[in-house]
Amino acid sequence: VEELLASLETFPPEGRFNLVFFSDKVRRWKKRLVDRDEKSLERAVGYARSQRAVGGTAIHDGLVEALEDEEVDTIVLLTDGEPTEGRLTDPEEIVADIELRNELRQVVIHCVSVSRESALLKALAERTGGGYHEVD
Repeated sequence: VEELLASLETFPPEGRFNLVFFSDKVRRWKKRLVDRDEKSLERAVGYARSQRAVGGTAIHDGLVEALEDEEVDTIVLLTDGEPTEGRLTDPEEIVADIELRNELRQVVIHCVSVSRESALLKALAERTGGGYHEVD
Protein backbone atom coordinates (compact mmCIF):
# COMPACT_ATOMS: atom_id res chain seq x y z
CA VAL A 1 0.00 0.00 0.00
CA GLU A 2 2.88 2.38 0.71
CA GLU A 3 4.07 2.19 -2.93
CA LEU A 4 0.57 3.04 -4.11
CA LEU A 5 0.30 5.97 -1.72
CA ALA A 6 3.69 7.29 -2.82
CA SER A 7 2.61 7.18 -6.47
CA LEU A 8 -0.64 9.01 -5.67
CA GLU A 9 1.34 11.77 -3.97
CA THR A 10 3.44 12.34 -7.11
CA PHE A 11 0.52 12.10 -9.53
CA PRO A 12 0.16 15.28 -11.64
CA PRO A 13 -2.27 17.80 -10.12
CA GLU A 14 -4.15 18.19 -13.40
CA GLY A 15 -4.53 14.42 -13.82
CA ARG A 16 -7.50 12.13 -13.43
CA PHE A 17 -7.29 8.76 -11.70
CA ASN A 18 -9.08 5.81 -10.16
CA LEU A 19 -8.06 2.81 -8.07
CA VAL A 20 -8.82 -0.83 -8.84
CA PHE A 21 -7.94 -3.43 -6.21
CA PHE A 22 -7.87 -7.10 -7.07
CA SER A 23 -7.31 -10.22 -5.02
CA ASP A 24 -9.92 -12.95 -5.25
CA LYS A 25 -12.38 -10.17 -6.22
CA VAL A 26 -12.03 -6.90 -8.12
CA ARG A 27 -13.02 -3.69 -6.36
CA ARG A 28 -13.10 -0.35 -8.17
CA TRP A 29 -12.93 2.76 -5.98
CA LYS A 30 -15.03 4.99 -8.27
CA LYS A 31 -17.15 4.25 -11.34
CA ARG A 32 -15.17 6.71 -13.48
CA LEU A 33 -11.92 8.63 -13.33
CA VAL A 34 -11.90 11.53 -10.86
CA ASP A 35 -9.96 14.79 -10.91
CA ARG A 36 -6.89 14.74 -8.71
CA ASP A 37 -7.39 17.37 -6.04
CA GLU A 38 -6.74 17.42 -2.31
CA LYS A 39 -10.18 16.03 -1.48
CA SER A 40 -10.05 13.13 -3.94
CA LEU A 41 -6.47 12.33 -2.96
CA GLU A 42 -7.41 12.23 0.72
CA ARG A 43 -10.38 9.94 0.00
CA ALA A 44 -8.31 7.68 -2.25
CA VAL A 45 -5.64 7.32 0.44
CA GLY A 46 -8.34 6.42 2.98
CA TYR A 47 -9.81 3.85 0.61
CA ALA A 48 -6.40 2.36 -0.17
CA ARG A 49 -5.53 2.06 3.52
CA SER A 50 -8.83 0.26 4.17
CA GLN A 51 -8.09 -2.46 1.62
CA ARG A 52 -6.74 -5.82 2.73
CA ALA A 53 -5.08 -8.41 0.53
CA VAL A 54 -7.17 -11.54 0.91
CA GLY A 55 -7.17 -14.55 -1.33
CA GLY A 56 -5.21 -14.71 -4.54
CA THR A 57 -4.20 -12.23 -7.21
CA ALA A 58 -6.63 -11.66 -10.10
CA ILE A 59 -4.29 -9.63 -12.33
CA HIS A 60 -6.24 -10.25 -15.54
CA ASP A 61 -9.59 -9.36 -13.99
CA GLY A 62 -8.16 -6.17 -12.49
CA LEU A 63 -6.74 -5.08 -15.84
CA VAL A 64 -10.01 -5.84 -17.63
CA GLU A 65 -11.87 -3.75 -15.04
CA ALA A 66 -9.47 -0.83 -15.54
CA LEU A 67 -9.72 -1.06 -19.33
CA GLU A 68 -13.53 -0.88 -19.18
CA ASP A 69 -13.32 2.85 -18.42
CA GLU A 70 -13.13 4.46 -21.86
CA GLU A 71 -11.31 7.51 -20.47
CA VAL A 72 -8.35 5.47 -19.24
CA ASP A 73 -5.20 6.00 -21.32
CA THR A 74 -2.62 4.81 -18.78
CA ILE A 75 -2.64 2.08 -16.14
CA VAL A 76 -0.12 1.65 -13.34
CA LEU A 77 -0.27 -1.99 -12.30
CA LEU A 78 1.18 -2.62 -8.85
CA THR A 79 1.35 -6.32 -7.91
CA ASP A 80 3.60 -9.23 -7.03
CA GLY A 81 3.11 -10.44 -10.60
CA GLU A 82 1.80 -13.89 -9.65
CA PRO A 83 -1.69 -14.43 -11.11
CA THR A 84 -3.49 -17.02 -8.98
CA GLU A 85 -7.17 -16.05 -9.31
CA GLY A 86 -9.60 -14.85 -11.93
CA ARG A 87 -10.71 -15.76 -15.40
CA LEU A 88 -7.14 -16.19 -16.68
CA THR A 89 -4.09 -17.16 -14.65
CA ASP A 90 -1.67 -18.31 -17.34
CA PRO A 91 0.76 -15.41 -18.00
CA GLU A 92 0.89 -15.97 -21.78
CA GLU A 93 -2.90 -16.05 -22.00
CA ILE A 94 -3.16 -12.89 -19.90
CA VAL A 95 -0.74 -11.00 -22.16
CA ALA A 96 -2.48 -12.22 -25.33
CA ASP A 97 -5.95 -11.29 -24.05
CA ILE A 98 -4.91 -7.85 -22.80
CA GLU A 99 -3.12 -7.15 -26.11
CA LEU A 100 -6.30 -8.07 -27.99
CA ARG A 101 -8.54 -5.94 -25.74
CA ASN A 102 -6.08 -3.04 -26.00
CA GLU A 103 -5.39 -3.25 -29.73
CA LEU A 104 -7.49 -0.24 -30.71
CA ARG A 105 -7.23 1.77 -27.50
CA GLN A 106 -3.46 1.60 -27.04
CA VAL A 107 -3.62 2.09 -23.26
CA VAL A 108 -0.10 2.24 -21.82
CA ILE A 109 0.44 -0.17 -18.91
CA HIS A 110 3.27 0.63 -16.50
CA CYS A 111 4.06 -2.29 -14.21
CA VAL A 112 5.54 -2.23 -10.73
CA SER A 113 6.51 -5.66 -9.44
CA VAL A 114 6.58 -5.93 -5.65
CA SER A 115 9.30 -8.09 -4.06
CA ARG A 116 10.11 -10.18 -7.14
CA GLU A 117 10.94 -10.20 -10.82
CA SER A 118 7.93 -10.86 -13.06
CA ALA A 119 8.12 -11.98 -16.68
CA LEU A 120 4.37 -11.34 -16.97
CA LEU A 121 4.67 -7.71 -15.89
CA LYS A 122 7.71 -7.17 -18.10
CA ALA A 123 5.75 -8.49 -21.10
CA LEU A 124 2.68 -6.36 -20.35
CA ALA A 125 4.79 -3.22 -20.03
CA GLU A 126 6.86 -3.97 -23.13
CA ARG A 127 3.88 -4.73 -25.35
CA THR A 128 1.94 -1.64 -24.31
CA GLY A 129 4.76 0.91 -24.31
CA GLY A 130 4.94 1.09 -20.54
CA GLY A 131 7.78 0.89 -18.06
CA TYR A 132 8.67 -1.96 -15.71
CA HIS A 133 10.08 -1.48 -12.23
CA GLU A 134 10.75 -3.70 -9.25
CA VAL A 135 10.37 -2.56 -5.64
CA ASP A 136 10.91 -4.32 -2.30
